[in-house]
Amino acid sequence: MDVAKTIIKESLPIKCLEAVILSLYLTSEIPSVQRFPISFKSSFQGTVHKHIILGVQYSGKYGALGLSRRSTLMYKELNFESLHDLLQEFIKCYEECYHRVHRIKLGLPVTHDCQSMESVIWKFVVLKPDNDFKDRCDTFAKQLRRKVLQRGCIVVWGMVFLILIWY
Repeated sequence: MDVAKTIIKESLPIKCLEAVILSLYLTSEIPSVQRFPISFKSSFQGTVHKHIILGVQYSGKYGALGLSRRSTLMYKELNFESLHDLLQEFIKCYEECYHRVHRIKLGLPVTHDCQSMESVIWKFVVLKPDNDFKDRCDTFAKQLRRKVLQRGCIVVWGMVFLILIWY
């Protein structure tokens, strides 16, 4: 979180990844908010673009924190009923900017402990906006609400994997 402190101290221009780090730092004191990275891969006129934001979940509502040149591709208020609704809103906004979304990556919830040495899992689930998109979003969101997606035990589409961290 030293990066976030430097960003605040220096007040320099930042890009989307730095905005996610800053958002993590600024929300670290709110343990009731689940925070997880959401990244997009899109294309426009044959050029591939990548973007990342911080998804947030609180009391069953979803929103996002981030930064983009396009105002529609960053901050989203915490008023979406489901993760699927939030992601569909982003896909719609990408389409309004003439981009086609190829995939969306959802990461694991990030710890609220600023002193933690745990690395951020940026990519846990890869979604493509296709037929089973809603089902996969709902499964991830259900696990997020149940706080199943933690470091010790992760339920992946109905299968349990134990992750042992060796020190």
